[in-house]
Amino acid sequence: MKIWDDYLQEERDLTSMEEEKSLEIQEVRKIQSSYEAHFQQVFRFMDEIRWDFRQNDRSSLHEQMQDRVFSISRTIREDLEETGDSYQQEQRELKDCLDEIAYKKRKAGIDKGE
Repeated sequence: MKIWDDYLQEERDLTSMEEEKSLEIQEVRKIQSSYEAHFQQVFRFMDEIRWDFRQNDRSSLHEQMQDRVFSISRTIREDLEETGDSYQQEQRELKDCLDEIAYKKRKAGIDKGE
């Protein structure tokens, strides 16, 4: 059976990893927010130039460019969301490990007292 100090060290390590994961999740959220703001600017720009293309009978080119922009944007959004979900899953797993360590520490304390 592991001794108390081993559990404490493992708990510290897991807590540190959980804090790092929390910071990564926050960073992904900041990036998502920043990207959304940037995408809104791109969307407004695409909307503004649509009339220029229609006046020059090039509306199909504008539609192709807009479809491409939206496709790339969708891919970026999905990647950011997957990354965030992955980090949250890792954080949940770390929390589960911390709960398990807490249980083992309590058990070790009870066994130690007997």
